[in-house]
Amino acid sequence: MVEVLTERSLYKPVSKILEKYDFKNIQEVRSGKGYIDIECFYDSYKIIVEIKIEDPRTKWKNLLDGVAQAYSYSKSTNASGFIVLEYPSTVRRPLEITPEIVEQIVSTIPMNAIVLTDFWTNRFIGKKQITTPNLIRRCREKIDVFITQEERDISFDFVIETIRESVNAISGMLRKVSGEKLGDVLNTVVGRFDLFLSLGEQKKEDIEGLRLAAVDLASYLLVNQILFYHVYSILTKKIDDLDEEKIKSVFDLKRELKKITDINYRAIYSIDVVSSLPDIELITEHIRKLIQAIKGIRAAFIKHDLLGRVYHELLPYETKKKLAAFYTKPIAAEILTGLTIDKWNEKVIDPACGSGTLLVSAYRRKFQL
Repeated sequence: MVEVLTERSLYKPVSKILEKYDFKNIQEVRSGKGYIDIECFYDSYKIIVEIKIEDPRTKWKNLLDGVAQAYSYSKSTNASGFIVLEYPSTVRRPLEITPEIVEQIVSTIPMNAIVLTDFWTNRFIGKKQITTPNLIRRCREKIDVFITQEERDISFDFVIETIRESVNAISGMLRKVSGEKLGDVLNTVVGRFDLFLSLGEQKKEDIEGLRLAAVDLASYLLVNQILFYHVYSILTKKIDDLDEEKIKSVFDLKRELKKITDINYRAIYSIDVVSSLPDIELITEHIRKLIQAIKGIRAAFIKHDLLGRVYHELLPYETKKKLAAFYTKPIAAEILTGLTIDKWNEKVIDPACGSGTLLVSAYRRKFQL
């Protein structure tokens, strides 16, 4: 019998592999108006597994949309995480379908995957594609370590990729805003933008370049401020995390951010990007999506210099060049602190005038000693 293999054809063989690694699962569980492909359990943790066959129209090609959607889905089902398995479109070709053939496809063909769980986050695409058994085996290993040692494996690169796309999405959206509405944003970032331009002779193309650079910087600052709020709320528990469902306007976000400036950290929020944003639905939609994505990638559990790395990798070189912004690369900081700090109790003076890379590196060096 000749058929076309569908996503539903893959549910059973994927479930068998999950069962092999002691995940208990139920297929096609109703959730609201829709269905969950596979809802699986390990210990007290519930994980949603979504099965897809590659389609150019799928939202998973857009990392920000994909992560935000996955987090939203996990939240609505009270799950500890969400895993997407995306098999190549070649599996749809007509062939004689038997259970053995389908199991072979699931077991051997490399696929794209996104893992967003409380204990493990990662992204496997392109050259990093992975087979289903290998992914589920690693998932079992990661959750065992999390249960016994409370250690998470949060992909630093995945976090950076997602935040980079967030900055680019907001920057791209702001570039479409009309000049008058954008003026407040530019003035907030560089003071009086017209005065800034008058400090030197600028060609027309240079003025446009500076305008775009200021938009990039505003986007970075906004993402940085929301990211810091999230990390602070998770690690200190002194304030509630941002709730994207309560952000109906930029004024709602400003009200929430005031909670952290009432405590301290006013320097981080001294450039009030939020107040300068036009209060339109397109912007608040991007902000809600950004909050969901930051939560989804579990950014709060990154132990490295996240904010400095974000600054270094996310702002385009031309933006940093035009606005005279420079950053110490992590490897340079490691070399410098390794050469200068010999004892754990040595004093370190930090002028607090940069991104914090040297200070974080100094902490790490002293901890090692």
